[in-house]
Amino acid sequence: MINFESFIFGNFKKMPLAVRITVYFIFVFLYVYLIMCPKFVDGRLFFVDEKGRKYPYRGATLEYYIEGRLLKAKTTEEGYWSMPIVSLLPKSMKMTVINLLTQSRMDVQLDISGIWREKLGGHTCSLRVDGEKIVVEDYVERGSLSNRIASILMRLFNVSPLYAQELELPSRIKAIPVDPTSENQVHWGVVQIVSEVAQIPVNEVTEEFNVKNAVMLNALKQIIIVENLQYQFNIDIPDEHWNGLNTVKPITNYIIERIRMKNYFEALGLPNINTYRQMIQSLPNNEQPKFVP
Repeated sequence: MINFESFIFGNFKKMPLAVRITVYFIFVFLYVYLIMCPKFVDGRLFFVDEKGRKYPYRGATLEYYIEGRLLKAKTTEEGYWSMPIVSLLPKSMKMTVINLLTQSRMDVQLDISGIWREKLGGHTCSLRVDGEKIVVEDYVERGSLSNRIASILMRLFNVSPLYAQELELPSRIKAIPVDPTSENQVHWGVVQIVSEVAQIPVNEVTEEFNVKNAVMLNALKQIIIVENLQYQFNIDIPDEHWNGLNTVKPITNYIIERIRMKNYFEALGLPNINTYRQMIQSLPNNEQPKFVP
């Protein structure tokens, strides 16, 4: 029986020098190519409001077929997404985004050069939702790499969010006071943001006003509301929380409890622990916040 390894290496030495050099460079090229070949393509999905301000297209469903199998994922709170690339051949990639407003399917084709630029150039693919279509913007520099990777790993494939109306804190955090004046400011801050985005008078935004069912607040305007809430009160609101907060009163209470959590860690001399995930990772298992429906 022929020993192929001995046959190949034994005869390789007998080949002409030009052939050996050519084969050597082919193997080096293939080795480098397989090492550098993109395994994932990362990007960010966003939309622009009528004032030209950019907002992440958070919570959107993305679909991608890999060898005949359908893979689904969701964009993170920052609008980031990541999709695996199985093929080792250089080819374009077709992805589908489910429109948050109409639930229609919007296809986008990512070309080969863009995928390789994302891999090699430290850039991320920026996709803009424009009505019923996706526009591929110029590849732009990425944000904080560590925050983006952590967000993608912890949120990307979470397609079963936990719905809740109230954030229940452990007793020692609940004991941290929040200035009543601040509580009142939170309430009016929520009301003003909802009023501005919905374009309705402030007196119509009662505690029972439902931001999810209001006719004048579509899915994109709801994103604008949660983004403005995060910015104004300097907190992050994960999608699994936002999905369960419907009316103004629970939203206000949630923000107050998040401020209470932030005050607790600041009192411990840990002001850098400011996101919800950082907070729950810093608390023991028996003192984790709970969600009460």
